Amino acid sequence: MTTAQGQTAAADQPAQRAGLASFRLMSTGKKREWIDLFAEDCLFEDPVGASPLDPAGRGHRKSELAAFWDKSIGLGKMTVKCRKAKPRGNECAFLVDSTNEITGHPPLEVEAIVIYRVNDAGKITSVRAFWEFDAAVAATLPT
Repeated sequence: MTTAQGQTAAADQPAQRAGLASFRLMSTGKKREWIDLFAEDCLFEDPVGASPLDPAGRGHRKSELAAFWDKSIGLGKMTVKCRKAKPRGNECAFLVDSTNEITGHPPLEVEAIVIYRVNDAGKITSVRAFWEFDAAVAATLPT
């Protein structure tokens, strides 16, 4: 199925569908349902490389996603908005804007390119989020 703009509808693209579901669940605070989107052997990298969220830069496995949620997504009211989606095969690249409103702090605003991969069952096997952790945090701090 193709939309009026010529983009493939999410219903036809399992990786696009899974990514959009992930964004919706993050934005509505549904931790358990979000974790359930992932395959047992998934690798979650947000952001890719070393950061305070992942000092070793090795990514997170499914068993670590609850802790990741608690120290990032769950700190405040997270909103994720998809600006563009480019699906191909079992993957989809998204351009997203996210904001995490943490009580007592300025909003943490991030523009990211996020690539989702799914298996044949539609479960997420890989998330690779490209964004600048240091720049995003620095932008929220008063100068």
